[in-house]
Amino acid sequence: MIWKKTKEFDKKILKATHTPKHIDKVNKAFPEKGLHFLDADTIISPGSKDASYDVDWAMFSSLYIYSCNVLPESIKVELSLAKELRVSEENLKKFIKKIPENIFRKTGHSENRGGNLTFDAEELIKNSLNEDDRVNFEENPYLKFHSGSDLA
Repeated sequence: MIWKKTKEFDKKILKATHTPKHIDKVNKAFPEKGLHFLDADTIISPGSKDASYDVDWAMFSSLYIYSCNVLPESIKVELSLAKELRVSEENLKKFIKKIPENIFRKTGHSENRGGNLTFDAEELIKNSLNEDDRVNFEENPYLKFHSGSDLA
């Protein structure tokens, strides 16, 4: 597997979806050396912090793709998702454009909704989920693929 460096995750998304106290707690949890338990089933190392941003991009991409698949064409996906994440529609569109290409690929024109999650992104997500959630992710095509004719 080839591991490419992704763009830095836009921390505005984290600030819009988590409390400052939680973000600070997680940021301070990464050890300078060795391994550390973030919680009962999450082991982190000094390199985990950078890798976590790749997972954040992958999760955000999957959420966007899911929204494109479940919301009718008559509903503006970006506006609906922005309201859920408590960010402006304009910022959400900027976030979508910043998603690294090794995580998410737009299909068709850049203004078309939807896209494809890359296999690398799928692996990042699956590796960050517990067993039940991993099975749910694997069984739900709406979390990974474009909402076009391939799912209709």
